[in-house]
Amino acid sequence: MPNFLYRLPTRIYAMAGLAVVLAAALTFALLSRAVDNAYEMRENELDSLTDVMVGILADLDAQVQRGALTLDDAQARGITAVELPRFGTAGSSDCAADER
Repeated sequence: MPNFLYRLPTRIYAMAGLAVVLAAALTFALLSRAVDNAYEMRENELDSLTDVMVGILADLDAQVQRGALTLDDAQARGITAVELPRFGTAGSSDCAADER
């Protein structure tokens, strides 16, 4: 083996370089995991919001079938129910857009 590998400064630099490489790899792995978790959480929240909207609309449909509400009244309530919920902190709703 070459003599320079036995010198103390070379070993210190090698250990420091290894630490930097490992820190960079760990940072990349954790960042990738955090992004995946954020997307999964967003998907779960959107699924939950969608399930709630479907339940509200199914309840309104059941009331129309029973004759408790007229179809026009149920549609107006359904539009209001779908337009009210917001997803995220910005208040934007990606899944409930009213195009009239």
